[in-house]
Amino acid sequence: MKALISNPPFNLKWESPPFAQIQPRFAEFDVPPDSNANFAFVLSGVQKADKCVFILPQSVLQSKEEKEIRKQLIESDKIEAIIVLPRNM
Repeated sequence: MKALISNPPFNLKWESPPFAQIQPRFAEFDVPPDSNANFAFVLSGVQKADKCVFILPQSVLQSKEEKEIRKQLIESDKIEAIIVLPRNM
């Protein structure tokens, strides 16, 4: 079993690569918006490992642009738990 623990750079701006939709990491999900690469990191990890742990900002749970990706991850049973920690830890 492959496991991954990742603390990707938060809210990094990026440009989706050419032909992103046919890349394996985005094949069953929407391509993350150019405004933010959080879910690009998440989908890359989910594609490569059996179990993943990501440390991400709370904005990932609230972003309107990424709502469809969150929904797809939940419906495809890729998320087991979300732990929200208090602010200013």
